[in-house]
Amino acid sequence: MKNELVSVIIPVYNSKTYLRECIESVTNQTYSNLEIILLNDGSTDDSGALCDSFAQEDSRIKVIHKENSGVSDTRNKGVEIANGKYILFVDSDDYIELNMIEKMIATIVAQNVDVVRCKVKRFNIKGEILDENIFGLNGKMTISKEREKIFSHILTPVESIAAYCWLLLIKKEKIVKFDCNLRFLEDTEFFVRLLHRIDSIYFMDDALYWYRYNEASATKTANRSIDNIYNLVDSIIQIKKDLAGMLTDELNKQINANVANLTFSKLKMLPTIMNFNEGRNCIKKVFNDKKIRNIILDSDHDCLSKIKRIELTLINKRLYGLLYFLINMSVIRKG
Repeated sequence: MKNELVSVIIPVYNSKTYLRECIESVTNQTYSNLEIILLNDGSTDDSGALCDSFAQEDSRIKVIHKENSGVSDTRNKGVEIANGKYILFVDSDDYIELNMIEKMIATIVAQNVDVVRCKVKRFNIKGEILDENIFGLNGKMTISKEREKIFSHILTPVESIAAYCWLLLIKKEKIVKFDCNLRFLEDTEFFVRLLHRIDSIYFMDDALYWYRYNEASATKTANRSIDNIYNLVDSIIQIKKDLAGMLTDELNKQINANVANLTFSKLKMLPTIMNFNEGRNCIKKVFNDKKIRNIILDSDHDCLSKIKRIELTLINKRLYGLLYFLINMSVIRKG
């Protein structure tokens, strides 16, 4: 196997707590021909200084300090300066198995593909493994023959749209830019366009990436739940444009059902920050938006639970007070 250079791109923003573990999981890889690009995206903690200290210890590390511009723009800048034949993204609060790059390089060469995707383990701050991403695809797939199958697996799982860029080892010549206008599902939209440029991909069975799930951060998103719904819909509209003539009516309705599932999951955050009148008015505003309303109501009902089908009926009849009551009761039952 030829010892090709791999560029590992790590956007860094206020992640000093976990940054050392992340960087060391890369510098200690069994595959050593690496270019490690740390992009400090305007951090206000000591992350930038920690990046500099690592660069002094390891000549493979290159540090870029920049004004904050978001993760998509930061990743794009990393790709622009990367010299490697292959690109790998790692998030600064996660870490990777020490043989991840060696295994992925061996696979991409042996299978003669443009992209390799591994699986992921999600864990909480206590170190407990919450789940392992199955994804439902394994082995080598030729894009011209199996693109629609891949799209379906990415875009239709219930309450999950799984196309994380940090699970991919990509030939640099095939890579596309991230859309800096999107605020949600940037990875998924990136992957959809990437599939238009490549000829083949290999889905590995190995879970080599460790994703840190911060429950405290998830709770803070209550105040951003509504913005995330709008951002979700904007991203889905762009993804559908990317799919162009490959978007069948069946797939379209399945995607819409997934958007409905994700939307209702985000609305469950509202009772934690709003009273009844505020919640009802907020939901009314959301579902009176034509873009959101059209997507939610044009769903494959077979992909939805009985309770969500009832919720869709309430949206269709504009019974927003009853809808908020139903959402509130579901939160109370689960609590």
